[in-house]
Amino acid sequence: MTVGERIKELRTNLGLTQEELAYKIGYKSRATVNKIESGEREITQSMIVKFANALHVTPSVIMGWEEMPAKKEGEIEKIVSEATKREDLKIFFTQVAEMSEEDFEKARRVIEALIIDKD
Repeated sequence: MTVGERIKELRTNLGLTQEELAYKIGYKSRATVNKIESGEREITQSMIVKFANALHVTPSVIMGWEEMPAKKEGEIEKIVSEATKREDLKIFFTQVAEMSEEDFEKARRVIEALIIDKD
């Protein structure tokens, strides 16, 4: 499997469009993502890191040095379904999508702590 094919599989497993992924990594349009996924364009080391962060994997997964995470059947569809039904979740996911990686990590730790305290 090529780097582009891995990126495409990870993107589709997350339910992202090429446009959404392009936005997350700072491209102005989906064209570059399309070219990378199809193998028409090489990807730089710095972009591998950006793709990995946007797709919630390590650069080693993008490169094929580590296994791709297993797709959890129906999990993404369930999350999307709930997020589209509830206005508070729409707002939450919109805010999370726009966070820097550092802010996302801080928020993740807070949420984990709340969940652990709840148990």
